[in-house]
Amino acid sequence: ELAISVGDQHVLADSELIWSETLWHLGKYEEAEEHLQRALANTDSNQTPQIELKYWHLSGNLSFVKGDFSAARGHFERALEISRTHQYLPQQATCLNNLAATCFHVAEYESARLLHEQALKINQEMGNQFGLALSLGNLADIYLQKGNFALAKANYLRSLDIRQKIGDALGEAWLLHALGNLCQQDGALAEAKSYYEQSLQLRRQNQNPREIAESLNSLGSMACLEKRYGDAAKYHREALAIYDRLGDQFSLATTHFYMAQLAVAQLDWHTAQINNKKAYRLFCSIQHDKGQTECLALQEKLSLKSNMKS
Repeated sequence: ELAISVGDQHVLADSELIWSETLWHLGKYEEAEEHLQRALANTDSNQTPQIELKYWHLSGNLSFVKGDFSAARGHFERALEISRTHQYLPQQATCLNNLAATCFHVAEYESARLLHEQALKINQEMGNQFGLALSLGNLADIYLQKGNFALAKANYLRSLDIRQKIGDALGEAWLLHALGNLCQQDGALAEAKSYYEQSLQLRRQNQNPREIAESLNSLGSMACLEKRYGDAAKYHREALAIYDRLGDQFSLATTHFYMAQLAVAQLDWHTAQINNKKAYRLFCSIQHDKGQTECLALQEKLSLKSNMKS
């Protein structure tokens, strides 16, 4: 057999990582994971820092979409360490944003804010418009979580303006969805619905399944608020089918929880309990404490309703 040189191994590893990243963007996470493992098989102690950085960053992305935020955090921290050691500023900003997003999903909002502000500073210094838009939008998420609607909306709109100017359709769809979330929480339901529908339209055009499902769930929640229960169920079922194909445990759990809440609105306690139990088991499997707590709180209410009925 012919021996493979170190240089050839680097090329093979990098090629597998490129495939993995492409498949990740397409929402084909299982295939992306396969190529990531092939990249690892072609990695040795003499690997270049760029390849090592890309490997850990992609590992973080794949763990994140599966809802394994503990693993994602460790991977992003390793990628951040490499980017700082070798002074790769663009990658450093990306790692900071992704690490912050992981903190946000486990309710560590202050840590997330500090990390996003570090990324924002780097992107401003580099004049990186894409990165600047990303950081502004991420900071807006945190302001929204804290109830500062005015500051959140200002940051979302600044980010949306940049995304539209640079022709970033995926980012534009994300911002429209975020504005929908803000308007819904602020009680502007008609405006929220409009933003969600615009976002869904762009996401269907770009054929990104994970984001499509996110928009569907939001429209389902809106339909539930408006007592359009049939439409709500249709939206949530389509989202559930997408997340099931993707193997996204966190989003599957969240969707089942939405369906439990929909059943509660319809006074269908039995269906609510079925979906809530499914959500709880999924949250347990990924060790998501906040999700488990919300499910237990809902189960307590459902138990009271069932006892009253009996």
